[in-house]
Amino acid sequence: MRIPNKVIYKLEIESTKYIPIFIAVLYIVNTFFSFGGYDIEEFSMIGGISLIPLAKLYLDSYTFKLCIHHRVFIYYIFLHNSISTVDYYTDYRLIEDRYLFLLYIILFGISIILYIVLKRKYDFSVKDSGKVS
Repeated sequence: MRIPNKVIYKLEIESTKYIPIFIAVLYIVNTFFSFGGYDIEEFSMIGGISLIPLAKLYLDSYTFKLCIHHRVFIYYIFLHNSISTVDYYTDYRLIEDRYLFLLYIILFGISIILYIVLKRKYDFSVKDSGKVS
């Protein structure tokens, strides 16, 4: 059975759009559970991503000419990983756990707001409801 190239192309575009959102949601859910004292290893395995696959998602977003609002969650994942790496590999904790938790929540909130603003500004697929045809 041969899969047409259009199906694979469309699947690649959709995965490039929605995988960063899915990973960002897993990151924030994992952050909530970790702060509450529950370490769910499955979330880390499913949603954990290194910088190399993240760079591939970023390059794919430019290759397929996706709007900037699709890259917001890639930026969030990059910042989250950077903060986690610095906090983990320093000899002493730079930030207390509750402040680190608040930093992640604020970063996620800013990403959501930025996504909504950019989607409203640059998404041309939404029809203007004020126009009467």
